[in-house]
Amino acid sequence: MKGGSKQKLNIFLIAAISLLVFASLYYFYKSFRNSQEIYVEVAVVRGQNAAYSTGSSLYSISLQAVPVWLSDSISLGDTDGSPLGGVNAEVIGKMTLEGPSSYRFVTLLVRVNSVKDRSGVYLYKNKSLLVGSVLELNLSRTKVYGLVTGINEDKTYEKDLQELNVVVQGRFIEPFIAQKIEVGDKITDDQGNVLGEILEFRQTRSPVSPLTYSNYAGKTLLSPETDAVDIEVKIRLKAGKIGENYYFFPSQKVKAGESIYLPFKKVSLYYPISGIENASQ
Repeated sequence: MKGGSKQKLNIFLIAAISLLVFASLYYFYKSFRNSQEIYVEVAVVRGQNAAYSTGSSLYSISLQAVPVWLSDSISLGDTDGSPLGGVNAEVIGKMTLEGPSSYRFVTLLVRVNSVKDRSGVYLYKNKSLLVGSVLELNLSRTKVYGLVTGINEDKTYEKDLQELNVVVQGRFIEPFIAQKIEVGDKITDDQGNVLGEILEFRQTRSPVSPLTYSNYAGKTLLSPETDAVDIEVKIRLKAGKIGENYYFFPSQKVKAGESIYLPFKKVSLYYPISGIENASQ
């Protein structure tokens, strides 16, 4: 009896293991059959929660930038591997732009081996991969969180950038800042692409008032004796359109009333937008 029971147990274990192996093979077969290589553009952010920072304050904008050391630790060819030795994702493009303080804005183009579910949604590591979602990558030398800003099946895909003439205004600005603003000064990324250029610049003496003021950078100063100036700067910007809104690298909304961070070569500006028009008009 004992021998017969042991034999039945062994048969049951063999059947269970066989079923488990078959189910695993079927899962991998289905995953392989439904797998699709796609190209995902992501804006690297400081942590998963930073991806959803809102507002146009300088603090919110700074959360969309990462420390220089983190930017430098990401290289072309870095991969996010699987436990079985495969490659889940690979960095095939990288673009950076100077950010506030010792930070940089970083965007990556990532080739991703995804799975497409029955509803047509791409999945990466069993998580939905959608514009606006957060892509977590364990790369060769660092862990990266990226806000997905674009998904395409074509490697040659390029985001359609529009040229906009944008006017920003600042009140009660320190004179040393105004002295650094020059027509022709440019914003360039690390590849030398021109993303912005100063077209016109005007300044006037700030009106004398018995009150103190806070400029749009959040600095409170300015007594009646100050030699501060009001400025108006017209800039040509390249911005991408998502839905009804334009966005400047990587995800600053270009909209009247919104403040925008503009890192020119000679000076960084952060002031509200007072006017926008298409450069072709």
